[in-house]
Amino acid sequence: MTWFECPYVNAAVELTDERWAHVRTQHRYFRPDDRDVIAVVLAHPGEIRRRVMDLDELLFVRSFESGERPICVVVTRIDDGERWWVVTAYRTDVEVGTGDVVWSDDEA
Repeated sequence: MTWFECPYVNAAVELTDERWAHVRTQHRYFRPDDRDVIAVVLAHPGEIRRRVMDLDELLFVRSFESGERPICVVVTRIDDGERWWVVTAYRTDVEVGTGDVVWSDDEA
């Protein structure tokens, strides 16, 4: 298990070994040492979206290199909102993003 500080939720976000195995199995472009990428996305997103279907689920999106699709890290709250954990991570198209934008680095 790994914990990442996330100033946007004012808490540490948990990445369990089971969820990391899911990410690596479903999205094979993530390398074993890419947990650091998750940390960067959570600490320095380009935008954060809230899923309309699940208000406790946030999508942190960040671009790294031109030509590469942005990485989305999905986190959710558990235990009455006291704990946050990573559900999954994947490459996405920002234009096709889901949910309402709740924060953007354009506003910073």
